[in-house]
Amino acid sequence: MDSPRLKLERLRCVECEKGTIEKSDDAFQCTACGSRIDSIEGVPFLGNYESADLLGLIEIAAVKEVGADIDADSVERVEKLCQGYFESGENSAWLEAQEDPYASEYWFPYRYSEWRDFHSVAEGIQWEGARVLDVGAGVGYDAIRYLRMGSDVTGIEYNPASIERGI
Repeated sequence: MDSPRLKLERLRCVECEKGTIEKSDDAFQCTACGSRIDSIEGVPFLGNYESADLLGLIEIAAVKEVGADIDADSVERVEKLCQGYFESGENSAWLEAQEDPYASEYWFPYRYSEWRDFHSVAEGIQWEGARVLDVGAGVGYDAIRYLRMGSDVTGIEYNPASIERGI
């Protein structure tokens, strides 16, 4: 599966709400009003930070510092491991027997928990052809899941480091 990337034609200017966002040299700019849009790591930043946003800034720094680049193949590996773990009845012996090093990563239980919750909530819903807004998309795990179920997905994420590292 090809990795979906940032689609600028879906972004609207936060100043005039009419123009779209275009990339020029080292910045982004509104096509209607000409407003300059800041970017972080090459991703347009459509908001602003205030002192109350300190925890959000810490998250951005943490993802930037320790996060790993994600690609469709790594998502597929995690999905298969989660499915296998689920089918095993959440058996720790099953995890220990896995040759894939992802199964022993510190983050695997968190990814499994997200996987289990996603599938529990999504079960029985017709996703084929649905338009999905993934708010807080992170690096895109759920967006990929929706895409695989045939949905048209728009992901929104405030953390530019997650966007940069995401799918």
